[in-house]
Amino acid sequence: MNYKFIILSILLYSKFTYALDTLYITSTKGKGEYQCNGKHDQIVINKALDRVASDNNLTTVYLKGPMRCIIDEPILISTNSRLIGDSTVTVKLKDNRDWNTPNKPLIGQKNSDGSVAWEIGKYGKGDISNIEIAGFELSGGVQSEARGKYFIILINLYDPSYVKIHDMNLHDSQGDIIRFYGSDRGRTNHIEVYNNKIKNSGHEGIYFIYPNFIKVYNNEIYNTRTNAGIRVSTGSNFSIYNNTIGNDLNKSSSGYAGILVDSSDNTPIGEANIYDNYIYGKNGGIVLEANRGFNSKNALNGVYIHNNKLYKINNYSNKGYLNGAIRINGFNNTLIEYNIINGSKKDGIVYDEHEGIEGRGTGYKTIVRHNTISNCKGYGINNLNPNIHSFIVKNNHLFNNLKR
Repeated sequence: MNYKFIILSILLYSKFTYALDTLYITSTKGKGEYQCNGKHDQIVINKALDRVASDNNLTTVYLKGPMRCIIDEPILISTNSRLIGDSTVTVKLKDNRDWNTPNKPLIGQKNSDGSVAWEIGKYGKGDISNIEIAGFELSGGVQSEARGKYFIILINLYDPSYVKIHDMNLHDSQGDIIRFYGSDRGRTNHIEVYNNKIKNSGHEGIYFIYPNFIKVYNNEIYNTRTNAGIRVSTGSNFSIYNNTIGNDLNKSSSGYAGILVDSSDNTPIGEANIYDNYIYGKNGGIVLEANRGFNSKNALNGVYIHNNKLYKINNYSNKGYLNGAIRINGFNNTLIEYNIINGSKKDGIVYDEHEGIEGRGTGYKTIVRHNTISNCKGYGINNLNPNIHSFIVKNNHLFNNLKR
């Protein structure tokens, strides 16, 4: 008998079934030191995460399915940690927990000094990096907090860097589903959010504040109630691509935009690409929006919007907000090409400083070429501020729009 072969086979089997750098959490039907029993399960998950944070030989807490974990306080992840789970694992906030605490998340962070991010103030300095959250279902359950008030955020990280969130099933938040809050310019950086299913957010689906170098791709985002499916605020160097964002076409419109890029100051936007997204049934499709009162021409310059499909985009209100499938204000030298826009309730592409142009300056332009724009109830392309802005239009296919 070849004992060396048997020993080698056992070692290889162990390597591919239970990693030595991983702590496993199972249901009470399983075996091991860490088990979820359906009550206060954040205690055992946090115990495992704390052990990973304190042991350089450990990297991962793995939630082994099938399993249902019920939490009533947040899960806290630290730097250099991974929280991974099987798709048959559900982590759920206990119904009617009623935190009523702004910014409190289901998954948050523990900083190096032991502080908890949402308890150190909205603009508190966090420090967390090199983390990964992936694979399992995360649910906010049934809560009574008002939607859109920053209550019940599913994942909320402050000043994070080098973060991956992927292959998650995330749903039912009264506030944002995922939020990255940079307390200063560029402190939130090198973030990837991909392959997630996101549904029923009270505010944003995915929200970045002051980010730099981010990628958002291959996500499915549905039923964003009060704001955007994906939002980047005062950010730079980002790519948003291959996402599907929409609401039920048979239901009343809800939300503000599919993809919203907004800026409050002259932070240079760098390389910004929005492409290959499919957006339907939202109030707004793709929106580039600078706050009023400052000349943003040199900083918010050169966003590239291409190869997107926008279908039956509704308008936000009778006042005219989001009155186009693609709406621009305060952004300069935007290139919009090879998009397909069909059935916008108002315009296909519009430049609109609806709150006034004071402080904006002049000389803004938008390049629109090789787009197909059809069946809009407004104009195919509409410039509402010709005194400060001009379109450069070439080789577009416009047909069956109500206004010409």
